[in-house]
Amino acid sequence: MILHLVPDEKFIDFAYNEFEKIAPGENRFLVISNHDCEQFKYIKSEKVSKISSSELNSYQFLDSLKNYDFIALHMFSMQERAKIRLVLNAPSETKFIWFGWGGDFYHYIVGNYDSLFLEKTRKLWKKNNTKTRLKNLIKTLLGHKANHLRAINKIHYFSPVIPTEYNLLKSTLPQLKAKFAPFSYANLEEMVRGLDRYQIEGQNILVGNSASYENNHLEVFDLLEKLEIGQRRIVTPLSYGIPEYRDIIKSKGEEKLGKNFLPLVDFIPKDEYHKMIASCSIVIMNHLRQQAMGNIITMMYLGAKIFLNPKNPVFDFFQNEGAYVFSIDIMSVDQHKTFKPLSVEQIAQNRKILEKHWSVKAVAEKTHTLITIVREKEA
Repeated sequence: MILHLVPDEKFIDFAYNEFEKIAPGENRFLVISNHDCEQFKYIKSEKVSKISSSELNSYQFLDSLKNYDFIALHMFSMQERAKIRLVLNAPSETKFIWFGWGGDFYHYIVGNYDSLFLEKTRKLWKKNNTKTRLKNLIKTLLGHKANHLRAINKIHYFSPVIPTEYNLLKSTLPQLKAKFAPFSYANLEEMVRGLDRYQIEGQNILVGNSASYENNHLEVFDLLEKLEIGQRRIVTPLSYGIPEYRDIIKSKGEEKLGKNFLPLVDFIPKDEYHKMIASCSIVIMNHLRQQAMGNIITMMYLGAKIFLNPKNPVFDFFQNEGAYVFSIDIMSVDQHKTFKPLSVEQIAQNRKILEKHWSVKAVAEKTHTLITIVREKEA
């Protein structure tokens, strides 16, 4: 049996189905929650249950861990104290695999959380998050970070979104003794479902994926303000994320880009959203860490031209694979080259690389490999 400790997020239904496909009837999925009556916000599967933090760390539950081949920690951040206590108090023979999402480990790679922001965005974040910064300092002083690092020392396998993140974390975190294990939270069939009847038509520009500071919207708006964008709409998804930040970005976008700016602040019907993003031949993701992979993969598959911050490991990953992705830096240097669409051959090459890593078969093979290596007698 495999125990999965998961957050209530939209990727979990896929993860449940994927593990059940490879190991049917052998997976128990639990969300740690002290509100038993509340319904899940994102998870749809009736097979996912809840467990309270006190029950999770009870002697009975800790003793039951010996019945599982391994424990899968889907997202394992410093804030998840119940999971950390479980890892620290688990029997020594218990195997753990950490499915890293990004937000739970990038602060170790970059040094400080605000290192994920460019200059203007960093100033905005510091101005609006004094309480958050104080809370993080208190958590560090209380030993939350030290306990997280102690727990990381007990992790046997680490599975990030892209393989290069394993080496990045390994090189900056001596506590990580875990081996690499492959996994993906989605396949191409899932990501482009509903979009298969669309193709990239139009010259609009998609900026970012959510109302979160990591998008570094302000710097993108400064860049676009200097370009001759003509009638292109700047489609900016803001319906998911931080409401206060969403309002600021909406205001700044209107100020900088005027009628060209098209913020998506409310959830809209899926068909309408698909039609909207299919009008974008240019995609700008200004994250400094791996983020918005589903959006990047989907738009790349449809034939859009992807611009990434060169500091983002995703940029190096795709470049090393031979994909046609571009640095945001060239946008201000060669405007003609920026708006030149990908050729048929370039789109085909990008799709070939995406199939290699995220086809239904490729993702199933990753899951099978993961289960096989983690179940080996020696961790």
